[in-house]
Amino acid sequence: MTPTINPMPSSIKTAAPWGWFGGIVTALVSLRAAMWAVGAWAAIGLPLESFHLEAKMVHHARRVQLGKELYPAWDRSPSLPNFFGPVHPMLVGGLARVVNADLPAVFTIGRVVSVAATVLAALGIGWFVGRIEGRGKRLGLVAGLATLGGVPLVGFSTMTRCDLLADTLGILGFGLAGWAVGRPWLSSPSVGSDNHPNEQRSASPGLVAASVVLAAAILTKQTSGIYLIAAVVGLVWAGRRREAIALSLGTLGLTALVVAALSLTVTPRLAASLLGESSAPWSLSHWARVVGRLVRNGPELLILPALGFGLWARSGQPLKASLAIVTLAVSLAASAKIGSDQNYFLGLRLVAALALVEVMILAPTYRGRTVLRVLALGSLLPSLALQFGATSQSWQTRSFFDSVAGRVALEPYAALFRQASDRSAPPFLTDSGLLSLYQDEVGRAWFVDPWLYRLMVVTGRTDPGALVEAVEARRFERLVLTSDLFSDLYDTYEFGLPPQVVAAARRHYRLVGRVADLFLYELNPLPLSSS
Repeated sequence: MTPTINPMPSSIKTAAPWGWFGGIVTALVSLRAAMWAVGAWAAIGLPLESFHLEAKMVHHARRVQLGKELYPAWDRSPSLPNFFGPVHPMLVGGLARVVNADLPAVFTIGRVVSVAATVLAALGIGWFVGRIEGRGKRLGLVAGLATLGGVPLVGFSTMTRCDLLADTLGILGFGLAGWAVGRPWLSSPSVGSDNHPNEQRSASPGLVAASVVLAAAILTKQTSGIYLIAAVVGLVWAGRRREAIALSLGTLGLTALVVAALSLTVTPRLAASLLGESSAPWSLSHWARVVGRLVRNGPELLILPALGFGLWARSGQPLKASLAIVTLAVSLAASAKIGSDQNYFLGLRLVAALALVEVMILAPTYRGRTVLRVLALGSLLPSLALQFGATSQSWQTRSFFDSVAGRVALEPYAALFRQASDRSAPPFLTDSGLLSLYQDEVGRAWFVDPWLYRLMVVTGRTDPGALVEAVEARRFERLVLTSDLFSDLYDTYEFGLPPQVVAAARRHYRLVGRVADLFLYELNPLPLSSS
């Protein structure tokens, strides 16, 4: 017999959270959300990359727009890997194709998609709290606003990148899984009731919808499988093992089916590319740096989910408790992978928003309410300072590029963009992903993600032989680099050329000047032959 699930206790629904604590929380999350919105508006129109390695994500979308292979070869040079799912580039590239967008417009489309996904997640969390949980519009508003701003959104939510779309699809799929079986996030099945017939409805249609959305999330970015794990653990916790198995098999089966179909018909390297990140190295020192930044700039993403887990587990809300503990544990563990950053904690911001509302409601009923309130408020303050700095920087950068001086500063880039995308112009080699993106317009890019290319060469996954041979043969008229080739720091520069290419370049090129923040190198004169 399928167990029934209790509704939320009326005492929890009706607790009054609007004392001084609720007012301060509302003010803080509103201010942070407003700053994020201002920064997002400024970042959408930036003429260069708005955040690190944005060009590689635009590159994926551009290939879809132009009908090129989305998953080209990456084990040799040129190396143009795509280790992300196909949903995001198909969406952005498809939109770009519909409007016949040029390359700068693809950047804009991708940024709008990221911002829209961020806002949709906020609306979804607010709707869930206010309507589904029945906690009212004001608490729904607080929950939604609490998802906007903070460390994982800085940069990532306003650039062309798949993370926010994947995260939004993931939390939607998680919510659909809970809704499908009668909202087990509200309470555990320990006490049955026949007074809630909606809890007894068939779970099949909802689980199908949840499986589809969760599969789409995984096919956007593989790490969003965290929401499937959380849903399965929560359903098992709620006594819904049959539904947990169905959700697992449905999501993974659909994902595998799509990958197999696309691999056999459209892009044969899809499966191998989706597994490409699995061999990335892990590092304890890298983990310490990433988590250290989180502790300094966004402690609420650790404190509030931990508080939420305790409150939800104690009050019999298994799905939300599962979301908290699984997201917290998996995000922290996965951040040890080389290449991880604060975007690995995107899901924690959603959990933190739900937990913040829980603290607002339940704090008055707990003996240690002062400690709860101090922890909640104190944890929010660092992210306010971070968001203020990030928004200020985005606005200042946008204002500069909109000025006469900014337009003048962009002229060297415009000239390099034209040269890079001109098949008749002499070729040059660059470690700039943005310039490489323009080179790929005419098939001249050796890579578009300098960080990943260097890492794959260093770890032996990509053969740089063809590029080294081209440098030794002096086929590039110039080098255009983002850091000084002859500095000792370039040897460990993560966004630079691989060591084998650097050694060859140092033998054949010399520094001739700088343009904007780029270093320019020309070929050394050939030695005079002796008669």
